[in-house]
Amino acid sequence: MHRWVRIIIGLLCFCGLSAQAAEITVQVNIPECKMRVNYDDHLLYEAPVGIGRSDSQTPIGNFMIINKVIDPTWYPEGREPILPGPNNPIGKYWLGLSKKGYGLHGNINSSSIGNPVSSGCVRMDNEDVEILFYLVDIGTKVEIVYQTLFLMEDENGPKLGLIPDIYQYGSNSISAFWNLVKDKHLKQQIFVPYLMHLIEEEEAGIYSIPLKVTVYYGCQPYYNLAFKLDSIIYLDPRGIPELIEEESKLREFLKDYPDKYVSYEDFQQNLSRERMLYLVEDVLYIQNSRPHLQNIIGRE
Repeated sequence: MHRWVRIIIGLLCFCGLSAQAAEITVQVNIPECKMRVNYDDHLLYEAPVGIGRSDSQTPIGNFMIINKVIDPTWYPEGREPILPGPNNPIGKYWLGLSKKGYGLHGNINSSSIGNPVSSGCVRMDNEDVEILFYLVDIGTKVEIVYQTLFLMEDENGPKLGLIPDIYQYGSNSISAFWNLVKDKHLKQQIFVPYLMHLIEEEEAGIYSIPLKVTVYYGCQPYYNLAFKLDSIIYLDPRGIPELIEEESKLREFLKDYPDKYVSYEDFQQNLSRERMLYLVEDVLYIQNSRPHLQNIIGRE
């Protein structure tokens, strides 16, 4: 038995639990290429995995482990069986699932881990599958999911976690993300146009969620022109035609500016000197004089 398995089981016993009594479950997230072992919603262990190719996809659903085999023989469809040994592509450990023909197993090509390369099984690093083999029992529940969007939070605010939609299920959509947001107040704050842009780009990563900033130009409010990412404000000055018409320097700057949204700093630097900008909480005021701004704030 691997020494890390002894440590994990020993910790469970130290807490007054046993591996058999604990509700241990396994979850695999296909596009993330990640396997997690949980105990009552607490993460015990996680590891990268290889999953099925787009033409031989790993099945989604709720299954259970129905057998565990050391030194398994592989029975590829239409070919001769491959006996245990260094040439067996499923490695030394096999954990069969209740879906016939599918399981979690080792490998003979470590570079395949973390990629969609298998015929549908969940392929694991040999050390990781050994830990899993001794940590779970027959009957353990295995949930295989397909999630590409995540809602997270850190000290700087809410974050969007995004993983490419490798099977092209259409899971990276604004509606899919909207279902993750349970906080009604947060929903009202999100600047949807730029969030849609982030999701449609499908670049894997963790992104700050854009939050609305209301823009006042004169006495006119604009609700869909500006947003804040962390502490930086971006806005679309083209959405205020009167301002563009009045500001020749800004007009020239925007001719060669490729993006829709301009940072607050670039916007400020390309305004005439008599133009004043004031940020009050999540409201940006674009004015010609301080008294006029005070009159507006007084009416708020």
